[in-house]
Amino acid sequence: MHLEGSFGTLAPRKVAYDFLLSPNDVAPCLPDLQSVEVLSPDSFRAKVKVGIGLVKGNMDFEFRVVESTLRFC
Repeated sequence: MHLEGSFGTLAPRKVAYDFLLSPNDVAPCLPDLQSVEVLSPDSFRAKVKVGIGLVKGNMDFEFRVVESTLRFC
């Protein structure tokens, strides 16, 4: 899967950054989320329903923060 693009938000950087690093906040943004399991402060597992036409199924994804350094101005 390849995701690309950008968007703007009026939220302060710290608020947006904290949201993106919180599995319980960001996981519901995944389409057709079935479940989410927090594995550690830096990783979580999510199950989502996916499909193309008549072919449908569930996929398990594991997300891990690999770098979390951000300087707030």
